[in-house]
Amino acid sequence: MPQRIARRLALLLVSSALLLPGLAPQAQALSLHGHCTKSGYNAGFTTYYRESHSYNYIGLFTWDLRTTKHKLNNKSNIEIKQKWDKRFAKDPTVFHWKSGDNVHRGAGSHRPRHEIRIGIEHSTYSWYKAIFDRPHAKDPRCSTNTTRT
Repeated sequence: MPQRIARRLALLLVSSALLLPGLAPQAQALSLHGHCTKSGYNAGFTTYYRESHSYNYIGLFTWDLRTTKHKLNNKSNIEIKQKWDKRFAKDPTVFHWKSGDNVHRGAGSHRPRHEIRIGIEHSTYSWYKAIFDRPHAKDPRCSTNTTRT
């Protein structure tokens, strides 16, 4: 009889911890990465997300624009699409954002107004495009996909 009560009490405590946010373990921040290069211009991209119950919540996109050979002006552009990986069909876009002509050399970020919620049963990835603002010449561009969840 005492073992049955102890098991029920343990089950009640575990259930309470899952229902009470203050007692539940915190979601760990995870990330997806991608990189592209064009004509001496380099872009690195990271998408940050967290797992919670049966969803992934995407909350931050970052980039880092660099060049080793050329000048880079302050009017570059970034485009971001968050997609589901449908494997053998067209991957639907669940989020799309384009910067203005105001992206500077170095690190930058975009935080969506609301986290993007995607069921964990779906593999997801980010597609990024960088257009580098090169003075007095055609602007090079590159795009890449991040790793998948």
